[in-house]
Amino acid sequence: MRDDKFTDGRAKRQTHQSFDNYLSKRIQSWIEQRYYAKIDASTRLERLLYDPAFITKPLGHSSLFADHGIVHARDVAREVLQVLDCVNGVLFPARDLLRLEFMKGFSVQLAYIHDIGLCDLSAFGRKMHAYTVAQKVLSPEFDDLLQAIWDENAGNIPWILTKLPSLKQDPRLVLREMLALAVCHSKSAIPVEVLCDPQKLRKSVQRCAVIDLHILFDNLRKFRSMKKTSAGIVKATYPLESDELDAYLSPERTASLSLYYEDFSSDGFRWLIDEDSSTRELVKDVSDSLRALRCADALRQRGTTLKTSGNYEIFVDRNTGNAVFALRRKDQELILVEMPDPISAGEANLASCEITPDGDLRASFHRGTFPDRETLQRAASNAALVLNDIQGDAIESFQRVQPPRGCQKDWQKDANEMQILLENVADNPDFASLVQRQLQQSFPDIQNPVRVVPSLSDVSKLERRIYLDGKDLEWDDERKHEALNRIAKSGHKTNPIDPRLAFRDVKLIKAQAGFTLIEEGTLPGFVYIPLTGCLEIIPLGGYPAFLIQPWMPLGITGVIRGSIRNATVVIVEDAELLMIPQDIYLEHWHQTYNLSEFIQWMEDERARQAAESSEASSNKLNQVASQNESDWIEK
Repeated sequence: MRDDKFTDGRAKRQTHQSFDNYLSKRIQSWIEQRYYAKIDASTRLERLLYDPAFITKPLGHSSLFADHGIVHARDVAREVLQVLDCVNGVLFPARDLLRLEFMKGFSVQLAYIHDIGLCDLSAFGRKMHAYTVAQKVLSPEFDDLLQAIWDENAGNIPWILTKLPSLKQDPRLVLREMLALAVCHSKSAIPVEVLCDPQKLRKSVQRCAVIDLHILFDNLRKFRSMKKTSAGIVKATYPLESDELDAYLSPERTASLSLYYEDFSSDGFRWLIDEDSSTRELVKDVSDSLRALRCADALRQRGTTLKTSGNYEIFVDRNTGNAVFALRRKDQELILVEMPDPISAGEANLASCEITPDGDLRASFHRGTFPDRETLQRAASNAALVLNDIQGDAIESFQRVQPPRGCQKDWQKDANEMQILLENVADNPDFASLVQRQLQQSFPDIQNPVRVVPSLSDVSKLERRIYLDGKDLEWDDERKHEALNRIAKSGHKTNPIDPRLAFRDVKLIKAQAGFTLIEEGTLPGFVYIPLTGCLEIIPLGGYPAFLIQPWMPLGITGVIRGSIRNATVVIVEDAELLMIPQDIYLEHWHQTYNLSEFIQWMEDERARQAAESSEASSNKLNQVASQNESDWIEK
């Protein structure tokens, strides 16, 4: 099915973007083999058999954590492009095409290196992996990779930095420092309030570059201690905040940095605090790229594609609600191990999680039916646990400094205005509501609205994209009542419909002539009501096609019957339509006439037609009389 004739009045969403344009296959392979391949190799079952840490505590071992190897790097690189397209002008100030392309190139490069510190899978390596990536980038270890990025002009970033006249440092060194900011993918390493403040950000990444990581690891618990402010608000400190760290400079790091700086304390990351306007714009683009990276990392693939770094599949047992790990040894053995791990179970049941074009966080689940109330509650609790972790990264990433009083912000939605949308689950309509309650009860600090929305799990990818890209309906009550009256004239029974509920989660879309709106044989997901334009219905079974005009609902047969669609609908003239999810239609729109009501409708229709005929005859007689009078006067 072609979708190039669809439009909703805004930029089309890119659903299958390639990041190869921003980072060559050669460099991708270089990074994958140098770093991520080590992660995948070290988590193979053949090696785990002889790993005491795994044998002692399998659930605490990185091999059973969600994938952070080669596939993860590729996944985040793809996801960050989606995030940037969705949030541009919505959750951060709009960028023109050139600046957005710069941010995409930079974000893809960040995505590819952000987890290279995890090639050390020990407890130390996991805790310090974000800090490690900064130290690796700012060391000779990264020289050849940086040279390749520079020589290939990856993402056009080297060229842009070279042409930036306000840059007072070597552009190649600035690029190295930009990539070292991959440490910011971790909210525990660099909290969002630091990301919002270039002065604090510079101080933090400078410390990250020179502090002995083993000292930092030993003091991590101390620096993360909880403190109460004078207002009684609990605030967590973070490791790089303490001045005590200045006593723990690493001689090795100092020697390494001396290869690039005469005085790192005065020259390192100096561009972050440059007052020149064009450099400040660079800093804004870099900061918002880091926000997109944090969000994309939180939205990594889960559900049916969830695997560990060792390529072991993780899925939910429908009887127990626990996570099942499918451990493979080469191609010879498959061992299914069930473990009571809430995070893995919650992630495995998460069918999708994304930022919508409206700047909200939308999540769906694979299943909501479990054999007993206890298992159902545990599954909902697991889902809430994972969602809290995701929203903590995805939503918090877009917190920013508000403009001065009197100045209008140049983005549409603040982080605290983002909604958390939980899709209904087809096999249990109550599951999403249960997750909602669990999320609000277990994590009362969440201030964002959480609400249940219609399921999109059974709709085609194209219709899902059209719906998510559609505009929210912003009609007042009068407009809704007027619409129901016009729909009623097409034969639909609308008197019992409550307009406050019927139009909730309904989207407004536009489609150009030639676009196939509904395709025969597909599963139904929406009912459409054209407001303008002309459409052609082509039924199955050899029956003749026919045209319909505005205000007649389309696609209701498949939705009501709960089966495949029995006709194709094509846009003949450009049309504007309401798009109603089937959950909303069945609950608030679906009304039928009983026999006595139908008889009454026929009587009313005969009376209406008789009145219209009488009025038409009267008008014709009046016109004839008026014309005769006019002719007589002329004579």
